[in-house]
Amino acid sequence: MRFVMIQILSFALIFALLFSLARIIMGFAFLSNNLALSHLGEGFKMLSFGAYSDIRVISAALLPLLLCAFLCLLSPLFSLAFKQGGGL
Repeated sequence: MRFVMIQILSFALIFALLFSLARIIMGFAFLSNNLALSHLGEGFKMLSFGAYSDIRVISAALLPLLLCAFLCLLSPLFSLAFKQGGGL
């Protein structure tokens, strides 16, 4: 089960890196060099707001899978608690 959690986290990291790379390439393709160099603060804002948006999309897509994997990791603890019985 740990492999599944590592796999989900690695997919999230790969998606975030791909989205960031695409954003950087589009920024260089659509902005002139003079404009990009004169407004570095706005470029950084663009990248940070885009990364925030990407993290929200990735978390909405992969968080349920990560939660299920985490609950499956904890399932032996739950089964031990329920095997004690109710004692009727």
